Amino acid sequence: RDVDASIDRALEWLASQQQLDGSYPTVDLGQPGVTSLCLLAFLADGHNPQDGPFGTRILRGIDLILDSQMPDGLISRYAPRNRRSPQGEARRQAKAAVYNHAISGLVLGEVYGTAPSEKHGELHAALERAIAWTLRDQKGSDARAIDRGAWRYYYTKPNDDADLSVTGWQLMFLRSAQNAGFTIPEATVDAAIEYVRRNFNSRRDTFRYKIDRRKPRINRG
Repeated sequence: RDVDASIDRALEWLASQQQLDGSYPTVDLGQPGVTSLCLLAFLADGHNPQDGPFGTRILRGIDLILDSQMPDGLISRYAPRNRRSPQGEARRQAKAAVYNHAISGLVLGEVYGTAPSEKHGELHAALERAIAWTLRDQKGSDARAIDRGAWRYYYTKPNDDADLSVTGWQLMFLRSAQNAGFTIPEATVDAAIEYVRRNFNSRRDTFRYKIDRRKPRINRG
């Protein structure tokens, strides 16, 4: 009972922070990812966009996500202006964009089956475009062998490495989309899982953030 009461108070507070446009306060580069994380809190407690005390607020957040999708399918308010030289602001945009995309795509997948019928077509089209973007962004045969099948920041080559954090979010998005009835290529999932396995460090029994391209230092002491 204490846990339930705490969750209820937390969600009431969270709802009170939502802006008129459906967003939750953060820096511009964090949209719509931060808003999506807030929506996940409501969804995790069983709330849906059709009814209940938070239904309207969830719908507002969904509209913000949909409005944030770019023509190429990327769900983010910003993308790197100069992807071949990701420095300064472009570098920050590159880091934020892929998280915004995967987390927001996950939310769309989770609400797809419970959203009002008039939203179904818009959600379907947005998810199709978002899935296509994620599939295109997966590291392919032209990447380093140790990074193939995974994802990282929104860079172009030679920034072709991958990491477990971005890959994990992309996999959760794809699984949610698959659960919602969208077709995800089996080869895409298999390659991503193999990347996850390659990140397992058997000496420490942990998963590492990424496979370091640097050679280990030699102790000459």
